[in-house]
Amino acid sequence: MTESRYWFRLLRGALTFGVVLGGGLSLGLSLALGPPRAWGVPLTLLMSLAAGIVGIGVLAMIDFCWRYRFFRRYGVRSFDLIQRRQVTVPAPIEITRRAVESALRGLRGVRSIRVDRDRLFARRRVWRGPPADVIEVRLNASDGGSVAVSILSRPRLRMAVVDYGSNLETAEALTQALAELPRSSPP
Repeated sequence: MTESRYWFRLLRGALTFGVVLGGGLSLGLSLALGPPRAWGVPLTLLMSLAAGIVGIGVLAMIDFCWRYRFFRRYGVRSFDLIQRRQVTVPAPIEITRRAVESALRGLRGVRSIRVDRDRLFARRRVWRGPPADVIEVRLNASDGGSVAVSILSRPRLRMAVVDYGSNLETAEALTQALAELPRSSPP
């Protein structure tokens, strides 16, 4: 995702947050003070829109600081909420499945792991950002004995605007764990 789409997503979140806040404020004021005057509703909407933009601006700065930390740690610059990675592992599928499951259990905040035949699903609860991340790992065995691993990490809430880099951290941690697998697995 490019930086312009990132900023557009934040602006869209600010507008949505501002309109919802404005509607709530104007409704609350009209219930408390009686029917609004002609200038009351537009002024309330304008003030709440400004509050929404400031609120999302603060969240965006915090989100960017977290992402910048992960940019430096992993060397990956991605502003997308949905992180996808592809890794080819030169190991049998059973060893790869155990390594992926072990790597998922090693992530802080992983609550549950469901293992299907060629897919693993996990939910990760983090203290920052949306309530939970959803992690899906697909394993595809090839003829040469290697396994193509597809990693998808996304916020559980589809309406999430910021995630403070938690999905970037998840995808990169799993990618690094799988990159170290050939050295640690028996021949």
